[in-house]
Amino acid sequence: LKLPIPVPTEQPRLTPGVEILYQLAAHPDQVQVSVLLDRQSLFDAVRLVTEAAALRVHWSDTARQRCQVRGKQMANSNCSLATFLDYALLPADVVWIWSDDKIAICDSSALDRSTLAQVAWERAERAARSAASTHPGHSLAPYVYLNVGNAAFRRSDFETAEASYRQLLQLPSSSPTRTEATFNLAKTLRQKDLPREALQMFYRAADLGQGHPLRAAAYLYAGRMHIDGGEIGEAIRPLMRAASLATDDQTKQVAAVTLSSAYLLADNPHAANTVLMRFRESLAGRDFEGTAALVASLWRMQVSSGTERLRAGRAVITALNQVTWADFFGSFGHLVLGRALGD
Repeated sequence: LKLPIPVPTEQPRLTPGVEILYQLAAHPDQVQVSVLLDRQSLFDAVRLVTEAAALRVHWSDTARQRCQVRGKQMANSNCSLATFLDYALLPADVVWIWSDDKIAICDSSALDRSTLAQVAWERAERAARSAASTHPGHSLAPYVYLNVGNAAFRRSDFETAEASYRQLLQLPSSSPTRTEATFNLAKTLRQKDLPREALQMFYRAADLGQGHPLRAAAYLYAGRMHIDGGEIGEAIRPLMRAASLATDDQTKQVAAVTLSSAYLLADNPHAANTVLMRFRESLAGRDFEGTAALVASLWRMQVSSGTERLRAGRAVITALNQVTWADFFGSFGHLVLGRALGD
């Protein structure tokens, strides 16, 4: 990602040397520096900056030797110490990691593949964040924060994901990425076991997503979370909205089955059957056929009595052996199944 760098009308005057602008913690990511060094060796430049921040550094022999070369002028009026290290060490093909409360600098070949990939990702993330924060009004800035958040979410780094999505939402932008960021923030909060905050954010994503495909998914998640919280009655309306708004088959199928199951949990089997009948064409596919059959057999068991109820119960047991657990869209499916086995 390349963002245009505007040339200011008047270049800021830097004081020669190193100045710590602020330091929140003893970590390179938490130290902001101003640097003006003229033709220092890479080793000396790193030494001066890290000593100013009172951070310990351990050099491998190879890295120390490679960084003895004299560099060009280094000038940056405001950057994190981590970003400074990224750019300073790159020409020497050495990398830094934070280990045991100190900066460890070594040859990249000394790291295993997974550690090296993590270092490369963190360096790319810092570069993207720096570009977006330097040019918050740029049209690509929201996409930078969105992709940083998505990548962090995929590796289960939910703190970084949440921070990235919130930074995007603070931008003065009407970009469609706001709906995606709000939806993904809701999923992140759900992963962090913050159900009330996640539920509120799913509703906000639905409000923002007029005409957006994620609007139906946001209502679907909201309904799911109501069921998970034992609020069966509150789940009906968002699930109805999800089923009506869904434009893709999978979301429509999951919404229909979830809505029908919610009606069963609310002891309203007739409404559950109405939903199955309304969406029977969508549920006829192989992926959801077993799930729909289970919900239908549960409906028959609830409305039957005597011998007919016993026959319906056998159908439930048969359907249980054919259902795909993932099709229940999460833990509330176990509640439905538990009710079925109890009956």
